[in-house]
Amino acid sequence: MPILLLPAALARRTDAALRVATYLGGASVLLSPIGFLRWVFVVPALADSYQNGDRSTRTAVAAAWTAQHQYGGALLGEHLGHLLAIAWSATVSIIILRTHILPAWAGWLGLVAGAFYLTNQGDILSTALPNFPVWDLGGLVGSYLWALWLITLGVLLLRRTHR
Repeated sequence: MPILLLPAALARRTDAALRVATYLGGASVLLSPIGFLRWVFVVPALADSYQNGDRSTRTAVAAAWTAQHQYGGALLGEHLGHLLAIAWSATVSIIILRTHILPAWAGWLGLVAGAFYLTNQGDILSTALPNFPVWDLGGLVGSYLWALWLITLGVLLLRRTHR
């Protein structure tokens, strides 16, 4: 997990805030695949049971699909996985702003990206809370900005190590 190498890359191995952020980011990396892997390990079997089942089987499969989707996908993979990733990026961004280890604009970009990425939570939470406000572009804009920040962070770290 490259996220675990960030304290060393920034020469801040003893920074307690960065250590906590690293654990948050690591937990995010572990939770997020749960949401994705349900499509590989759970959904095909449910789809097969649904397609080949009678009416009562289809009703049971629909309930099972909703349960696994809400728990493994929405709660663990998307909600908690994304929140921990946002917490990681916000903490790293604040460390950048406070310590000047990278350009301040990189810290601000991380905070803005995290804020936009947070707006995607409406889409996730609305699956359990139907009246929760949703900004349809939150996931798209937030994901692209967050990816841009991650790429920027990587480039800045590479440039830093070559100096």
